[in-house]
Amino acid sequence: MENHVPTPELAFQALEALGVGALLLNHENIVVYANQALLEMSEHTSCIGLTRETLLLPPEDKTTGWHQLRTAQAQGIAVEITERQLPSGHQIITVSNAVARYRRERLTRVLEQIAHALNSLEPDSTSLYRAIHRALQSVMDARNFYIALCEPAPDTFSFPYMSDVYQEFRLENLYLPDSLTAYLAQSARAQLISGLEFENFIKSNKMKLYGTLHTSLIGTPLRVGEETVGVMTLQSYDQQSYSIYDLQLLEAAAASISIFIQAKRVEQLSMAARFDALTGLHNRRSFEQHLAMCFSNKQHPDFAVAFIDLDGFKSVNDNFGHQQGDSLLKIVAEHLEEFARQGDIVARLGGDEFAILLHNVQSTADAQKIGQRLIEQFQKPLQIKQTEVTIGLSVGIAKFAADPSIDALLHRADDAMYQAKRAGGFRCVISTQSEAPSTVIGL
Repeated sequence: MENHVPTPELAFQALEALGVGALLLNHENIVVYANQALLEMSEHTSCIGLTRETLLLPPEDKTTGWHQLRTAQAQGIAVEITERQLPSGHQIITVSNAVARYRRERLTRVLEQIAHALNSLEPDSTSLYRAIHRALQSVMDARNFYIALCEPAPDTFSFPYMSDVYQEFRLENLYLPDSLTAYLAQSARAQLISGLEFENFIKSNKMKLYGTLHTSLIGTPLRVGEETVGVMTLQSYDQQSYSIYDLQLLEAAAASISIFIQAKRVEQLSMAARFDALTGLHNRRSFEQHLAMCFSNKQHPDFAVAFIDLDGFKSVNDNFGHQQGDSLLKIVAEHLEEFARQGDIVARLGGDEFAILLHNVQSTADAQKIGQRLIEQFQKPLQIKQTEVTIGLSVGIAKFAADPSIDALLHRADDAMYQAKRAGGFRCVISTQSEAPSTVIGL
């Protein structure tokens, strides 16, 4: 059988210049050349040596088209085949770019669905992963789909999203050395891997089989900049065979996830810079930034700072453990936020120390009323799981009174708090810049 017929380079160049997919077949209906446009439409990286019957539907079929276009035809997309017989016995077959149009439509459909999920109100990771899965399912067989995220330890992964005919549950911190997931994470590009290829990897000890052997798989690393943060894959356990175009769709979806992860990281860094990780309150840096804005607003000087230290917190830690202590700090934070008025800023400064930036404090009498209410807020025992604990507050309030600096105001509030602490706690001390004694409010 003649597999290759000498053809002038000029003829090949002419086929490339056609602007449509083109095949050149010899008299035995064997492909001797396929131009780049044709390869981009087909599921093959090379068509040379393939038969006509391998590529085209039977000629008697009135819907004659590209063999891999059965799905496209089902979508109502016309496929046009033009044939021309040459005097040499060769045949040129051109294929319209309907395939490319169909693939663009698939890609557009997937990206539109993902964009809709990203633009929805505050999408979380799970809802986005689910939306991407649905988008892929709308254009291909995506029954077996998972997303794995890299953990700090080498070859360790968590699986925040998995849909599989053999397993469908969340997996965390799995050590998977020499796994397909680890291979994809280490790869710099998306991969199309058949079951046979994977078996060869196993036989050569390059990989280990975890779970069920697939027949076809497409997978791509999830990257944020130069860092690989995870893996996304689709796999088939039956006769379904994925193509390089399915892989391109997966890569497009992966890019959306990478953008989402990057945005979440930026958001988390921004939150970490301004808020306390345990309680969600403003941190010291954020608190001082808000205080600086008050100092710069000379037209509204009626503000004060309250420093708060918990009385009895150490005994809770000692008797019930640090986990209960953290739970107590969260409950205190909730009570302080309930206490705060509109515009007030509640912060955790560190340990069991908190602060409130109080607005609209026009006099010492206002500060006294606020201090009294704050002490009363914690008179009742607090419930931590099955345990009742009683704590008190040592509070120092310093009202702004032409303080020369932020540090000076904070120093007065801090001194007042420690004065309350030295007096036995469970009280509030109001700091003034007058020579009159500070006001002490106790229970």
